[in-house]
Amino acid sequence: MKQESVCLTPAQREAVQSLDADCIVSAGAGSGKTRVLVERFLHILDRFGDDPELTEKMVAITFTEKAATEMKDRVRKGMKERLRHARRQKNVVEEQRWYRMLTESERIRITTIHSFCTRLLQDYPIEAGVEPGFSVMNEVEAQLLLKESVEASLSPMMDCPGANYLEQWMTSRSFERCISTLTDVYSMMVGNGWRPEDLARRTSDHLSMVTRQLEDKWRSGKDSLLLASAPLMDVNGGKKVTEFQSAWPDLKREIVSAGDPKALLPILEEANHLLKGNWGRKEEIVSLRHRMKEHLEHMLEVTQGLLLLPTEQKMTEGICCLLEMVDRRFAQAKQERSMLDFDDLQTRAVRLLREHPDVLNRERDRIQYLMVDEYQDTNDAQKQLVDLLCEPHACPGKLFVVGDPKQSIYRFRGAEVNVFGQTRKEILSRDGREVVLVDNFRSDVYLVDFVNGLFSRLMSQDRNSPNYYQETIARQDSTGEGRVEFFSVPDQKACPNGKDPRMIEAAGIARRIRQLIDEGTPPGEIAVLFQAMTHIKKYEQELVRQGIPFYVVKGRGFYDRQEVMDVLHYLRFLADPEDALALTGVLRSPFCGVSDETILALTREKDWMKSLECWMDIREISERERVKLKGFMAHLAKVRQWLGRISVAELIEHLLEDSGYRQVLWATPQGKQACANLDKLVSMARDEQIQPVYSLRSFLQSVEQWQTVQQETEATVEPAEGNSVKLMTIHQAKGLEFPVVFVPDLSRSPNRSDCDVSVDRQAGLVVRLQGITDTSGESYRWLRWLEKEKELEREESVRLFYVAATRAKSRLILSGQPLQHKRIKKGEGIFSAATWSEWLDALFGFCNMPEENGVWALDDKGLAMHVWFWKEEESMSPSVETSLLDHSEFPESTVSDPESEDMSVATAPRGWMPEDRKPISVSDFMLLVHCPRKYFYARILGLFFPERLMERESTDREKEEGISLSPQLKGEIVHKMIENISEAADETELEDLFSQVMNRFGISTIRRERVKTEIFSHLKTYRNSRLHQNRELNSEMKKEARFIHEWAGLEIEGVIDRLHRTSDGSWELVDYKTNDIEASRVMETAKEYLPQLQLYVLAAKEVWGLDVSQATLFFLKPDQEFSWKVDQQWIQQAKKKLVETADQLRQGKEIGDYPPDPGKQCRYCHYQRICEAFQ
Repeated sequence: MKQESVCLTPAQREAVQSLDADCIVSAGAGSGKTRVLVERFLHILDRFGDDPELTEKMVAITFTEKAATEMKDRVRKGMKERLRHARRQKNVVEEQRWYRMLTESERIRITTIHSFCTRLLQDYPIEAGVEPGFSVMNEVEAQLLLKESVEASLSPMMDCPGANYLEQWMTSRSFERCISTLTDVYSMMVGNGWRPEDLARRTSDHLSMVTRQLEDKWRSGKDSLLLASAPLMDVNGGKKVTEFQSAWPDLKREIVSAGDPKALLPILEEANHLLKGNWGRKEEIVSLRHRMKEHLEHMLEVTQGLLLLPTEQKMTEGICCLLEMVDRRFAQAKQERSMLDFDDLQTRAVRLLREHPDVLNRERDRIQYLMVDEYQDTNDAQKQLVDLLCEPHACPGKLFVVGDPKQSIYRFRGAEVNVFGQTRKEILSRDGREVVLVDNFRSDVYLVDFVNGLFSRLMSQDRNSPNYYQETIARQDSTGEGRVEFFSVPDQKACPNGKDPRMIEAAGIARRIRQLIDEGTPPGEIAVLFQAMTHIKKYEQELVRQGIPFYVVKGRGFYDRQEVMDVLHYLRFLADPEDALALTGVLRSPFCGVSDETILALTREKDWMKSLECWMDIREISERERVKLKGFMAHLAKVRQWLGRISVAELIEHLLEDSGYRQVLWATPQGKQACANLDKLVSMARDEQIQPVYSLRSFLQSVEQWQTVQQETEATVEPAEGNSVKLMTIHQAKGLEFPVVFVPDLSRSPNRSDCDVSVDRQAGLVVRLQGITDTSGESYRWLRWLEKEKELEREESVRLFYVAATRAKSRLILSGQPLQHKRIKKGEGIFSAATWSEWLDALFGFCNMPEENGVWALDDKGLAMHVWFWKEEESMSPSVETSLLDHSEFPESTVSDPESEDMSVATAPRGWMPEDRKPISVSDFMLLVHCPRKYFYARILGLFFPERLMERESTDREKEEGISLSPQLKGEIVHKMIENISEAADETELEDLFSQVMNRFGISTIRRERVKTEIFSHLKTYRNSRLHQNRELNSEMKKEARFIHEWAGLEIEGVIDRLHRTSDGSWELVDYKTNDIEASRVMETAKEYLPQLQLYVLAAKEVWGLDVSQATLFFLKPDQEFSWKVDQQWIQQAKKKLVETADQLRQGKEIGDYPPDPGKQCRYCHYQRICEAFQ
């Protein structure tokens, strides 16, 4: 029967019916690949259904249980349709045949790769060396056990080769980061199907090969460098050219005579210094200098690489030794439990087939047809398994793989997109077949045209590239509604009232969704797809404001939810009555609900935690607040009676019910989700115990373990098909489709890997040596890996954009700040920038975008986007409707203000996670550097109430003393005036500028007169300084240079006051300070700002490519400068400090991870009352 041929395209039909040769199918988005798999399965049943063992001979492998279940259901549905068709045709033989196969359909082997491997090992436990009744660990169990194995292996590391280097590596990084790194490296190793000895052998072989290459490059590189220098000796130029021509002959002789890399390195560094600075703009000289600089940098890289090879070899040997110890401990721990993890399933299955030919032959004979879905997401170990089962050349037509390399976006899970291309070549080399599905059945013709127009430019035309793009053909009839929109988000400077651009973007998207819903689009047909969920809360808040139902698919961290943190704080306080932070969190929560002022009054009392009854005697507390405290104390006394008498799960339930906490949540806009999360917490407490456990401390210890190894998601409150707007990551949306898709934050910089040890399929183990050796630079192998990694990240970023754009059926709405691609104007490629917004600018030019809402013509072939802008008059969002919570017995202070993120943060320690990667300001960075404990209180816990009250008291005092501007506001005003002052400004211009700045900051006329003298005093100091008087310093300069850049996993945002080029061609960085200090304290104060200047110097180098030679603080009040000379050692210290700070944020979760730094500043700290360091 050929029923399927009626509704299949020619390409689909070819894929379905190709049973005589191995086949690989490249299936674009919306091309119906799942349908092809199902129809192929049915086609084989149709042709060979008389074989009673056929269902056992067919295996289809998918990569999720959901996909396997869906495919099974579709196959059964197809079988039922064929059974009904046979009955209608009164074909008794066919009817009986399909009936028999349908009754046997439970035997159909449509399974995940892990389920397939599990069954294989269960069938051959003795040969595989596993316990017959083994069980499979879940991911959390496996991660905890692996982490324990790594920790246990670090103690005896002194027995490893290169132990001294390993020790330096550990001391230059935090202990937690070392554990995390080794855990990741071990997972990468087994993901490739390797044992530690395999990794060590591959690494050693690659090191030997690179050694030979570097030795050859070192010999030939010297000659190339000398040849490149010759033309520079014959040109006429300025001061820098003359200096070079004078010094080069001696350096040239030293280069020729240098007999080894160690002798050559300082000579090359001196030559490199000669080539720095301003060589003028004469094209002939600039090009010759650039050519020589390329040769010199190459020679430096080779020389440093040779010098670092011995250290690199010892480090890699040591880490391989550590991994071997980890492997033994991990294997032993799993064996003691009779358990395997997911990686074991794959590696042991491959090993079983390789080491036991009889098993391999038996399994090959059992499988006649092997079909693999989503093949672009496989790794090397999975490919090895498929290759072993298929026995190339012996059984053509057995292997059938389907995938789309353009949708390979799971590198972070170990997927290797190149596996698809490698398998394609292998299949074609043995006379197999390739089928390309180019028909798009999903999207409106307009969207298909847009995707073709965009990604034919962004992706490759090379057939062998994983990003090869072939234009698709729309098969969906146009609805007349298909369109692409772009929401142009203003940058920080253009945002009204100092709003955050991301908040404006969220508000604009929420308003557009409201318009679509009002026009008739059901909420369930709309999805918002994020590159990362870092700023999801802003979108939740704006959707709540608009009254739009929404659902966060596998929402943000379960343990970060306010309601979960509240309960855990209560439990922690019950377990430890001296935990001040936990008690503070409980008091601020709906369990008590007192105001920040009340908590401050409590903490001012001596021994305030030891005698709660004394709270009633504090005069500053109002009667209303006393009622709340009295109610809380009564509830607390009751709860303490339950301790040890009921299980933890029952204790949590009693807490919630007796306090009325659930009722409060149900009255909030997200009450349904919050209550579901609490139910999940109760369930987790119940599941943790086989018999009821009464130990609160044991449960809290388990929670701490869960938090370290997993990103627990929120509870599910509705089915995926519910009628609400879906908020999810692009990764979560893969395989799904929606009529309307929003893709926000196009101006987001992608995550960059900040690892310092990794595994490469060709090179084996690669290690970053920063902080381990005194030799400058990095190892050659690490630099080459880093180049390749950046290229792979770029390619995957394009694919991620493609996946996002192809989820839409009828409307695609992009949004973000229209960033200018500055580098493309310098002749660099489109991918020299990293953001999707800059790519759009390079391709279509934001300069061509209309200035008002309208159509943006992208090319002359009709490709266009509908553009809309943020209107300042729209900046006021509709207020949220009053809820029952506003009238409950709990105070107003317990209701989170959607406009204030800080207010929504309870006092649960959260720390920083790589997937959050939210921007951290330079001010917060400095706060963390100066006192980690203060940062913990202020930013992690959100305990800002003392500071706010102190500011209020300070403001009152300042008014009495006649001071009307805070130091921060005064500094901003001075900076703004310096930024805009002209070289020849007279008194009139200064007065006008002063008025403009005061208007900008909303300063009243009376207050202006009070501060004018002080402001003008600072201006006079600046105008008399060399920075204003020396015109040469003002010829090439950057003022108020804003940057957002990613270092070590932190996205840091800041503004550099001034960068100018000096007479020798280098750059000086200047930061103005308006501190009111004495001249004698300048040096002491300057040292406090050193981390800030280090950060600025790194930004100048990495953001704009400027080599800063001097960093200066200009203190305007005592009119003094303090400068640091910036050299390579200074830069290395800056990088080290940055990495240490990032590590602290990454690993920090509890108060102990943020130690106090007691000193003079403690006397002025707002957190004295709760900090034991001050006590």
